[in-house]
Amino acid sequence: WMSEWFVDEIVEVIPSEKSEQEWTDVVDWLFVKAVDSLWAFPQWTKMVVTPVEEDQVFDLVNDAINANVTKVKAVDITFWYEWEEIEPELPINVTIRAYNSEPQVVVHIDDGENVEEIDASIYGKTANFEANGFSIYVIAEISRLLVNFYNGENVVMSGYVKSTGEVESLVYDPGVWE
Repeated sequence: WMSEWFVDEIVEVIPSEKSEQEWTDVVDWLFVKAVDSLWAFPQWTKMVVTPVEEDQVFDLVNDAINANVTKVKAVDITFWYEWEEIEPELPINVTIRAYNSEPQVVVHIDDGENVEEIDASIYGKTANFEANGFSIYVIAEISRLLVNFYNGENVVMSGYVKSTGEVESLVYDPGVWE
């Protein structure tokens, strides 16, 4: 009898929507993750990741970027809603992790085979970037040169630089130590 006294109506509890949508897939040794935190896609959108053969994209990438490409891994990323391919209304976050290579460059190849180098944060084997159009994404390894800076016979700094055939400027000034 006590519970009836406290309840004067039945309230239907509807769980709140998730704060973001997330998709993951692993294809051809590439882990692909897309996170839509702004709901740029309708709910129930599906991501489809398809491997792309290296020989289909290698020359396009090598010709488009100012570097000597040594290896590429590519995937075609598409999003589907109600049996139709769709694009996001806003950019979404994409992460590609290569299990068997270390990318230095991320490239987007659209459906018209236009190639664009993407501004990506790359840490080790993982590239992270924002994307607002989806088709083929390529992670590429480029040849790098190890540059050592010496003070007499001692190496004071080492670093890798892209091997593009040109160096506009390279400055290392540790100051004068006595």
